[in-house]
Amino acid sequence: MQMTVQNIVRSALMVALAITSAAVLALEPPPGKPPVRSYGMAEYGGHLTNWVVRQAPDQRIVVGGGDGLVIFDGANWQAIPARHRGLIRVMEIDEAGRIWTGSPNEFGYFEPGSDGGLVYHSLSDRLPEDQRNIGEIFSLQLIGDAVYFQGLRHLFRWGEGELSVVQFPEFTFSIGLNHQDRFLVRIRDRFHDYTEFPADGAIPEPEPGWRLPVGPRYSFLKSWPDGRILMGSVRDGLYWLSDDDEPQRLETGFDFSEAWPFSAIPTPDGGMLVATLQQGLFHLGPNGEALEQVTHRNGLAVNGIADLIIDHENGIWMAQAGAIARVDLFSGRRLYDADFGLSATHALIPFQGRWLLAGRAGLSVLKEDGHDASRLQTIDAPILQTHDVLDDGDGVLVSSVNGVHRIVPDLENLTVIEHEHLLYDTYAFKMARSRLRDAVYAELQNGLGVLLKTDEGWHSLGRIEGVNHRAATIAEDAAGRVWVGTMVGRYYRLSWQGDDLVVEAELAAEQGVPEGYALAFNLGERTVLGTGDGGYRPVEPAAERIEPDLDFRNDQLGEQRGVYRLYLASDGQVIGGIRPDGNLWRGTLTDDGVFDWQGRWLTDLEPAINWFIDEQGDHLWIGRHPGLLRIEWPPPELDVEPSRLQLTRVGFPDQPRWLIAGPGVDRLDEAIPAGSGSLRFEFALSSYMAPEMTEYRVFLGGLDSDWSRWSNEPRRDYTNLPGGDYVFQVQARNAAGQMFESVPLAFRVQPPFYLTPLAWGIYVLVGLMLLTLAARFGQRLRERNLLAQQKILSEQVAERTAEVRAQAREIRRISDARARFFANVSHELRTPLTLTRGPLQELARIGGDRLDDELKQYLNVALRNSEAMQSLIGQILDLQRLDAGRMPLKLIEVDLALIVRGIVDRFAVQARLRHIELSC
Repeated sequence: MQMTVQNIVRSALMVALAITSAAVLALEPPPGKPPVRSYGMAEYGGHLTNWVVRQAPDQRIVVGGGDGLVIFDGANWQAIPARHRGLIRVMEIDEAGRIWTGSPNEFGYFEPGSDGGLVYHSLSDRLPEDQRNIGEIFSLQLIGDAVYFQGLRHLFRWGEGELSVVQFPEFTFSIGLNHQDRFLVRIRDRFHDYTEFPADGAIPEPEPGWRLPVGPRYSFLKSWPDGRILMGSVRDGLYWLSDDDEPQRLETGFDFSEAWPFSAIPTPDGGMLVATLQQGLFHLGPNGEALEQVTHRNGLAVNGIADLIIDHENGIWMAQAGAIARVDLFSGRRLYDADFGLSATHALIPFQGRWLLAGRAGLSVLKEDGHDASRLQTIDAPILQTHDVLDDGDGVLVSSVNGVHRIVPDLENLTVIEHEHLLYDTYAFKMARSRLRDAVYAELQNGLGVLLKTDEGWHSLGRIEGVNHRAATIAEDAAGRVWVGTMVGRYYRLSWQGDDLVVEAELAAEQGVPEGYALAFNLGERTVLGTGDGGYRPVEPAAERIEPDLDFRNDQLGEQRGVYRLYLASDGQVIGGIRPDGNLWRGTLTDDGVFDWQGRWLTDLEPAINWFIDEQGDHLWIGRHPGLLRIEWPPPELDVEPSRLQLTRVGFPDQPRWLIAGPGVDRLDEAIPAGSGSLRFEFALSSYMAPEMTEYRVFLGGLDSDWSRWSNEPRRDYTNLPGGDYVFQVQARNAAGQMFESVPLAFRVQPPFYLTPLAWGIYVLVGLMLLTLAARFGQRLRERNLLAQQKILSEQVAERTAEVRAQAREIRRISDARARFFANVSHELRTPLTLTRGPLQELARIGGDRLDDELKQYLNVALRNSEAMQSLIGQILDLQRLDAGRMPLKLIEVDLALIVRGIVDRFAVQARLRHIELSC
């Protein structure tokens, strides 16, 4: 039963929305400000009066005026003086890029030279000197391969290298124009075809038709694509001229009586743009409808416009007095700001044939103020600073100070007929209609408020118990749950139980809510929980937690992906306020529920708070702080030619010397000499929608390892490049984020002479010669060193030999002295030993029977020791003979046991005295 009631409510709401949409479609929006960029004299560096504007084939904008040309390439203005610094009032540019100009007593053309710089060629110099006083050139036409110049009393034709002249002193040529590739010239009140100059100077037969209206003073004639000619008059508006009918006044809602139309061009939509000297720019529909007017009130610096063109991006360039302006008239975007009385805009609805606005000034009406401006009129109501407004039949619901009010306004007198205070709180902010029942939710300073619609009127449920924070957003999901977002990282989940709205759960960090804002949005039947970390969704079925929504594609939003505003348009496109600075993003919601983000949108807008996004009829409205933005919806698909990224100048500004002086040159044939100074590359992207937001980066192959950082600087300097081959490349990114790349420029820097191949050959040759000389010198030096070292060594050897010989003699002397000493000692010892031994032998011989065995033993020991002593002395003498080389080697057999026994016997007495027993 409950779902049946909900379906009935939804059906009723759909019917109400359909009725509202029909009313909105019938209500035209008031005039706003189109995107306008005006360049003053200080910026374009030119003349006070600008008369003519054209776009060259290389997409540069060329303006002729007071003393020459000024050219804009998307990054810089360049001033080119005319010959004699004369006024350039007429100008055309052919497909080859030649700029044909006419000045007082001068006409000719500028042509790109080999370096791309413009070089002037005078055609009037081909006239005899006494015929060069030709006066002002009033028109200039390019027809086929011929160029026509029209003066007051002269016609000139340049073709096939020849200059032809037609002169009639008795009458004047009042105007000339190119109509269907024919050069028509008006003489008195008729047009004559001077496409082919008559050889005999006769006047061609007048053309049938093309009669001008009697009375109005014409200000311009313009050939129109449908075969007619459009005539502008000083005070009488516009007329159509034809070859078979009388002139017809162009009926329009614009009043041109004080405008002074001066030029006109057709528009892509079949209408026309009319430039005036007094009241700015007029945009007319295909049938003369008064669509829009652009003046100083909605963007222009001055109202006077002498000429206009539409560039490759469908922007309108206008030549003005003291200014050059570009207007994005066909972008479908209009701004309402402080000039119209707007500051912060919180809500906008159509109501009773008016646009009702809620903002800082209270409840106001936004209405047109002519064709070029709007103004805000505040309703005298007992409320201040309104935050939202909803249509309620004969009245409106208004959220403001002290809560929610119902007001029945009198829009004619800007007063209040009825006022009812429905819901009380300190502040009430945004309101949202329920899709579940006939109710309105109100975001309150202290929570959430609800109004129920009954037969008796609105019934307030007051502040919902359990919602203890300021309600920031409100959304209803497909399951019938109500989500209330806050600014403190907390969601409240509620549900309807009968006529009561009850809090079921409070979700915070523990339930997966990121820190910061926690907002909820309805996108059709889909609910998105917007957080500081991107899009989230409830974890079904209980919805007790939330988690990142994978279908929201948070990864496409980057690191800072806070979701602060979401809106689903009728065509399925999604508009999002992403990140804290209020950047607008644009994407789509596919049929399977996946978001596809296309990136930032309207990047040229200043950062601001987006209070609301709402679609009303054929327009998308974005309430901002400050101002209000209106966008044609869906955005118009314009036939836009891609912009070009070009090198505009390359050279040495300090000298000054330019190797490339204009676009179109993609190579440098001659090598750049070494030490030429700082080499500068200047470049520009011919994207004129927001050129100050164009960014560039460069890469110099042969020097750089990677692309430079993005920068708004349209030039790059390189100082003292080493010799070698290089390739310069530049990339650009316009305000819409589109990428462009230039044609690479290859060039060579000639190394200094001391680094050329010839120099290196000389270095190698000289090096080899030096190595050879060094080798020979080194060899000789080594030989001298060897001889010197040999001499020193010889002297050292001789000295050491002498020392050795002296030492040998000393050793020999010492050895001889030692030998003599040992010989003398031996002889001296031998004599007493012999004298001692004799008595002992004699004692042993005569006393052998008288002595006892012990005494005999002692006697024998003494004899043996004396023998040993004598043997030792003999050995010393033998050693002397051995040193002298006089002792031969004698080998004898001995009894080793006997020798040992003799040794033991010699020491037997000593051993006995020490109580040592020896035996053998």
